[in-house]
Amino acid sequence: CYDGIVHNQLKFDEKSNVVFCGGVRIKHYGYALSKEKMKKKVERSRELLLKQLEDDPNDPFANMNLAQLFRGESARPTAEICDKIILHAQRVVDNTDPLSADRRHLHLMALHQLASAYFFIGDFATAREMCLKALEYKPDYLDPMITLGYICTQTGEWAEARQWYQKYLDEREKFDDANETQAIILLNYKSQHNAYYGIAQSYEQEKNIQEAARWYERVQDVHACYLDSALRLS
Repeated sequence: CYDGIVHNQLKFDEKSNVVFCGGVRIKHYGYALSKEKMKKKVERSRELLLKQLEDDPNDPFANMNLAQLFRGESARPTAEICDKIILHAQRVVDNTDPLSADRRHLHLMALHQLASAYFFIGDFATAREMCLKALEYKPDYLDPMITLGYICTQTGEWAEARQWYQKYLDEREKFDDANETQAIILLNYKSQHNAYYGIAQSYEQEKNIQEAARWYERVQDVHACYLDSALRLS
């Protein structure tokens, strides 16, 4: 059966039912909407999630989705929105076991939601802590890797920033979504250009202009309309 009133989850007896990975790809067109329709969809989802949380305030799935919804409202969420993300993501972390097969993905995504919120309010130490916790449970988790690169860029730790960006690129190269067993929503699956840009920026800050230019050119190779890298190259 399906459970929940929004983002419904398929419920089944894992002890008596065997789950296979099928060679099927499902395309979800529900997000390729006009700006106005997408706004209405987000408002509807928010209302339904809040309604679901009235019955169970600590429901991990509903809290994770609400935190994700708040995080997706803006590329740079305000402090007020970050507080909401932290509230709901922390509920997920507090009410899930990272070693549980059916809740582990919720715990991991919530840790990265917390990292993102703390990053945007400038609490880089806590953001780093959340990322490292997520990587303890899933060492190939792409989102916290590149976020650690962003954190080190903000704190001026250029050599470490390069290490995290490069680790992201290495793991991204090896990543095969067909073999991924965790139902994690990856936000940075196609963020190679951001990693290239971060590496270039670190070399530029260290006055290594030749290496900086080489990496800025790599940004342009994969993302020709990335105007910041064109400006840095010029």
